[in-house]
Amino acid sequence: MAEKSGVIRWQENHSLGIAADDPCSGSNVHLKQISSDYAKWEVDKDAGIIRLNYASGQLYLGYAGSPSSGNALILTVDNVATWDFASKPGFIMLKGTKLAIDVQSRNPGGVVWLYTFNGSPAQQWAFMSYANFMADAAKEAATV
Repeated sequence: MAEKSGVIRWQENHSLGIAADDPCSGSNVHLKQISSDYAKWEVDKDAGIIRLNYASGQLYLGYAGSPSSGNALILTVDNVATWDFASKPGFIMLKGTKLAIDVQSRNPGGVVWLYTFNGSPAQQWAFMSYANFMADAAKEAATV
């Protein structure tokens, strides 16, 4: 499968998703409005790669140190993480572990981190193209 460009939307609040603070290595990743500048990602589900869709194209979603529960996600120059989108549909797992992408606080600005899989809403994500996200947002706005 070729890489696809889009957003990683939080299933509990469809206007929020995974976004970097800045387009630089070591930048923290938080739960933010998907309209933020650094919320677009290139995802290759077969290779397990998540990369920030920004000018350099060389910043990956990863972590510092060893993977462990409670370890915050950051942008990395080297691809240190292989993500598993298939074993638990609706969740993004760190391949070969029991760790899932999770949000520490269920509010905008919450830290996105690795956490032991528990199936909670804080761990439920959907990757979708930016065009589909914008179409869904327009539909939701029209019904409000």
